Amino acid sequence: AWHCYYMLFLGHKNAQDLKISSWPAIPDTVHKQAPLFYIYIFAQHIPAVFTYQSALGIPRPITVDTLSDLILWIEKFRRYHGQFGFDQMHWLNNHFHSSLFRLGRLQFNFSALAHKIMALKNSSGNIELILDRDTFMRPDGNYDGADSVFSPQAWQSTFTCSSGGINAHRINERGLAEKEATLFGPEYKIILAPGDSVLGMHIPETGPLDIPQCVESIKAAEIFFPRYFPSWNFSAFTCQSWLCDSQLADYLEPDSNIIKFLKLFRLYPLPHANDHNLFTQIFGRVLSDYNEIPEKSSLHRAIKKHIQQGGKWRISGGIILRNK
Repeated sequence: AWHCYYMLFLGHKNAQDLKISSWPAIPDTVHKQAPLFYIYIFAQHIPAVFTYQSALGIPRPITVDTLSDLILWIEKFRRYHGQFGFDQMHWLNNHFHSSLFRLGRLQFNFSALAHKIMALKNSSGNIELILDRDTFMRPDGNYDGADSVFSPQAWQSTFTCSSGGINAHRINERGLAEKEATLFGPEYKIILAPGDSVLGMHIPETGPLDIPQCVESIKAAEIFFPRYFPSWNFSAFTCQSWLCDSQLADYLEPDSNIIKFLKLFRLYPLPHANDHNLFTQIFGRVLSDYNEIPEKSSLHRAIKKHIQQGGKWRISGGIILRNK
C-alpha cells in the first residue's frame, strides 16, 4: 500500500506517466476486502488534498463535491459487479492531484486540445470549425477507421494560410468534415488550434442532465479557474462523449435534455470513434448481442432502432469557446 501511495502522490511529478489504468485489480480470492485496496490508497490522500486546496483559497464545499466522485465510482462498481470495489484509479487520479474540479452539475479538468481541428472567427463574430492538414477522412465526414471501418475513398485534408485567407475543410453543424475545401477570407482569424489550453468537461452520474444547471456550471468555471489558477489561460471547453453524437437528434425530441445539451456545442469528429463509450455509460458494458438492449426509455429505443437500421453510434467531440 505504501509503495502505491508513494508512486501516485510522492514519487512522480507527472503521475499520468504511471499508466495507472494498467495496474491490476486485486480479486476477492486474495481476501474478501481486496477489491477495496485502491480505495484505501486514495483515501489516505484526502487530508493532503484539503490542505493544498485550502491554501489556494478554494472553498471547502468544492473540494468535498470533487472528491465525492470516489463514492460514485464505488457505487457503480457494486451495481455492475455485485460487490464493493474500485477500478477507476486513472480517472480519480485527476481529482486527487487537483487537476479536476466539480463545479455544480459538471466537472472540469486542465487539458489541451489534442485533436487536429481549429476554430476560426471573423470580425462579425461568426465561428467555424475546420480540420488541420493531413487527416484522413471517410466520405461520410468521419475519420477513416472510425467504428473500425476503413474506406477506399478516404481523402486527406489540406490546410493553407495566406494573405488571401485560410483554405481548409469545414466541419459542419453535425460535426462532420466536408470533402470540398472552403476559402475563409482574411477577416477570419484562428482562435483555437491543436495544443491550446482548454478545460475538459465531464458529466458525473448524479441525476438528470439539467440544462440550466449545466449552463450555470460553465459560467462558474469561467470564474473559478481565472480566480484560483490565473496562469491557465484556456480558450475553450471541450467534451468527448456519446452525448455529442449528432445522430441522437435524428431520434430524440428537440426538447429532450440530451438534445439541449448537444446544442450547447460546436461538434467535431474524433479519430478511432466507436460506440464503447455509449454502451459502458448507459448499460455498464459493451453488449455483444444488440438484442440485449432494453427498451425502457426513448433513448434505449433510439439506440436499438439505429443499430437495427445498420447505423453505428460513436463518441464525438464538442467545443464551447470561452466567453472572454
